[in-house]
Amino acid sequence: MTDQTVHQRSSTDPKNVPTPFWWGLGFGVLAFVVHISSSSSRRVNGVLTECSYTDYFAFIAAAACVGFGVVGLVKGLRASRDRSVHPVVLLALALVLAILAVVHVLRGIGMIGGPC
Repeated sequence: MTDQTVHQRSSTDPKNVPTPFWWGLGFGVLAFVVHISSSSSRRVNGVLTECSYTDYFAFIAAAACVGFGVVGLVKGLRASRDRSVHPVVLLALALVLAILAVVHVLRGIGMIGGPC
């Protein structure tokens, strides 16, 4: 008689996390390094009176984080019927991507890390 033990991955195994979450995290981290930005400023008598800064890649990364987060959550919840990943883990990952999206929007308009 042979031992036919079925090995299931635990619900915390990173291999069970849906791929869109990894893509979203990748964009979220990459946006801290890559910048496609524009800025303009105006000085009167040597005093900075106007300043404008926009980081377009931060906006792209924010949209990617939201998009991949939603897709990963839907895909993960559909697959969670077999309990490969606990739904709380999926919600936590989606929350992390949502927070990254907010941070990148604030970076995109220059409120965080902008020169103004």
